[in-house]
Amino acid sequence: MQYNTGSHCVFYHRYHLVWSTKYRFKVLTGRVRLRVRDICRQVCREKDVDILRGVLSSDHVHMFVSVPPKLAISDLVRRCCQKVFG
Repeated sequence: MQYNTGSHCVFYHRYHLVWSTKYRFKVLTGRVRLRVRDICRQVCREKDVDILRGVLSSDHVHMFVSVPPKLAISDLVRRCCQKVFG
């Protein structure tokens, strides 16, 4: 187990995030798939989130991430969804 350090803390926050499309329609293909992947990477880079593992299927997205304590996981998910959908 490897701990991460901040300026005044030591933390080990790991989350498994899963997003699925409505009715599990297989719409994450081609250019849409690449765009969703790039957006997730961009948002994680902006928020200092490390993607430990990630899988993008045609109907859902899996991400295993390490999140710093200054960021609420709900804010990360909200930010990704805002970038993808609007």
